[in-house]
Amino acid sequence: MYKFLYVDKNVVKRFPSEIYNFLWMPMILADFPSCKSRDLYLLDCIFSDVCETPYTVLFLMNKISRKDKIVDEMPVEARKASVGECSILKTIQNLHTIAHEIANENYLGLEQFIDRITEFTDVVVPYRVFLRTRKYVIPADRIRQTSFRVARRSAKKILENLCLIKDGAATTTEISGQPVYVLAYYSKDYNDSGFIVGKKILRGKVLARILKTFSERVKSIIA
Repeated sequence: MYKFLYVDKNVVKRFPSEIYNFLWMPMILADFPSCKSRDLYLLDCIFSDVCETPYTVLFLMNKISRKDKIVDEMPVEARKASVGECSILKTIQNLHTIAHEIANENYLGLEQFIDRITEFTDVVVPYRVFLRTRKYVIPADRIRQTSFRVARRSAKKILENLCLIKDGAATTTEISGQPVYVLAYYSKDYNDSGFIVGKKILRGKVLARILKTFSERVKSIIA
């Protein structure tokens, strides 16, 4: 029986139920002791199978304090994701797969996942010239390529900070962890999502994008 990361009920009340759904989601609470990190990390252990990619571990990762409380009972009532197992070994394998690909500058899997969950559109930027309003259009493909470049740099930096890439090469590092339930929230229009830990709100739109993009597969988990 997994334990729960504590959440403050007053923080949950900021998210009206007519707009938001809540879900207790199993995640790995991981430690990277060889990196001497002051923090712990929440790692996905269920959506990599749903999305058929290891990159959900990277995109849903969140850092939390060692002072955050773990409790035996569900702090607030919400649905629990129905899964057979939240495997620390599978999550570690996914991290090492990502590290090897990024270290070898193989960004195909990373970019394919971004393409699946992101709708790129042209951006129109209005500006004034001699009292007239004109428009400058940034093409969707340029935005897409910029997003790829940022994602490549960010992914490598995260993996270096976790000692999974050293001196430009993938390496193994000590990882320990345990499965816990974490309270996730997502808006019913799939424009907002994140996690609540204690009094902290860990915002990120990737969870909502996953739930929307893979809605048919997700039904088997949170129906």
